[in-house]
Amino acid sequence: MDIDVVFKFLGNSGLLQNVNFFMFSFSTLISPLHMVGAALTVGQPDDYRCKTPTGFTINQTIPYYVNDNGLIEYDRCHLYEVVNGSVSSNLTGCRYGYDYKTTNGETSVVSDLNLVCDESLLGGAMQSIMHVGTIVGSFILGQISDTVGRRKTLMISLFGLGVCGTAVAFLWNYTVMAVLYFIIGFWTAGVLTSGYVRAIEMFQTKKRMVGHMINGLMYGSGVLLVSPLAYLFPNWRHFQLAVSLPCFVLVPCIWFCYESLRWLVQKGRFKEADKIILRIAKSKQLSYTGYQNLPTVDEMEKIPMEIIKNTDSKPVQTGGSQRKVADEKCSSLPTGRGNSISSVSSSHHIPSMARKRSRRYSVVDLFTTRFMAMQTLIVFLCWFTGSSVYFGLIINTSNLAGNKYLTFFLMSLFEMSCYPVDFFVMKRFGRKRPLITNFIGSGVASLIVAFTPKQTESGVSLVALIVATSIIGRYFAAAVFDITYLISVEIFPTVLRNIGLGTCVTVGRVGGVIAPFVVYLNTVSGWLPLTIFGAISITSGLLVSLLPETRHTRLPETFEDAVQLADKGLGRAKFEPIPEHV
Repeated sequence: MDIDVVFKFLGNSGLLQNVNFFMFSFSTLISPLHMVGAALTVGQPDDYRCKTPTGFTINQTIPYYVNDNGLIEYDRCHLYEVVNGSVSSNLTGCRYGYDYKTTNGETSVVSDLNLVCDESLLGGAMQSIMHVGTIVGSFILGQISDTVGRRKTLMISLFGLGVCGTAVAFLWNYTVMAVLYFIIGFWTAGVLTSGYVRAIEMFQTKKRMVGHMINGLMYGSGVLLVSPLAYLFPNWRHFQLAVSLPCFVLVPCIWFCYESLRWLVQKGRFKEADKIILRIAKSKQLSYTGYQNLPTVDEMEKIPMEIIKNTDSKPVQTGGSQRKVADEKCSSLPTGRGNSISSVSSSHHIPSMARKRSRRYSVVDLFTTRFMAMQTLIVFLCWFTGSSVYFGLIINTSNLAGNKYLTFFLMSLFEMSCYPVDFFVMKRFGRKRPLITNFIGSGVASLIVAFTPKQTESGVSLVALIVATSIIGRYFAAAVFDITYLISVEIFPTVLRNIGLGTCVTVGRVGGVIAPFVVYLNTVSGWLPLTIFGAISITSGLLVSLLPETRHTRLPETFEDAVQLADKGLGRAKFEPIPEHV
């Protein structure tokens, strides 16, 4: 069964198709609410100091000094010990608790559990634990999605995310909260990858960019919502409930959606696929009598475009006359030798086909042939570099002044603009050239920031230039993520797509975990961290030239399709032989 023929017959647009696409795309919006929102719910407060004992003032019990600007700064973690009602010169810890200074009366995990001073590392560790959960979830749930289906994996991930996200809002124990944050990261990875892959697999080659852009905008919208939601719910527990409870609403919506047709066909579940095709055809009032009556790919290319376009249009009216018009349009399509359920069953090739469809693939299969392995490693490097450079530049722009909610919102809005820009750029120039440009752009921006002094010898401040260049570099890094996501989906075959994407996300998260340690190298030399980021970014951009251009290419369905695509990227005239066990 050639699924692209089916998609060409059904068209991309229709009420049932649009509702399904929106539901799966909406799940993409849920992920950043948890991953990015953690920066605020587990973030450090603006300022804090020890609470004073009853009957004593700050100046009496807390050490302070006058800084270079003539302002008084109090010790955050110590106070003078009170003995028998009088203040001594002995310093002690904040035995009476802490007073936290905030801009909007907000709370966080850090302020609730007092994860400051000697325990300040525990707050950052909890965010790292969440990222580790994402790494594990990307790898495991990616393989589960390719085994049991995108729809089931997404429903399980949404339900698990809703349960764990809600539960953590009622806890006060650090150890239990850390475990739940790990599980939240685990389920977030399943929601993001399964929802994205399922949505992209709905489209034909020419419309795939539209689906990718809408998913990108959904993800960007989730990042944008973090700031206003955090402002509306200053108590982090209320914020956590606000982003977790919608998961339970989305689960039954996904239940009523249909499974990926591409995945069903590659798993040999033709009867289920045929029922879904019939369901979509009825919703669009198209006549569908079985796959055997559809034209082949070559014959479909000869069909007048106005006939194909009409299958995408909405019905003007309902009833018998409309049904008759649809039947006449479909009857004008040339009948071909497509592989229907019955025709496939009668084929003498069914034993080998059944073996391949029943075979369970794993991440090891991405390295079965030499050129597939090279292609996979390059994509992994793109993910690692994109993640490490992105989070590295975020750390270097942390000195931006102003209201943190407004600053976060504006920076997210600037990043979000890369999705529509990438849509038109990739539509015109393909995937490789824009990805190379964005990699080199982020690398050059990193190097400029690394070697630009904060002020000139004449005393002119260059801080504004450094911050602006960092934001531009962050834009390029966000664009790298956007294009790398799409090219990963287009390179890996349907039988390995979720496994491949899940492993890519895993490698990317490793880059995000390593980024803070690279930035820490500024204690050795101020220019070293961004020089490393710039070097690996430019190197990745040059290696992207070895990848195949996937614009105007059909999504690879079988492992053989992926091998041929890898060979195409390396410019080989003959395809590398495929091992017999694959």
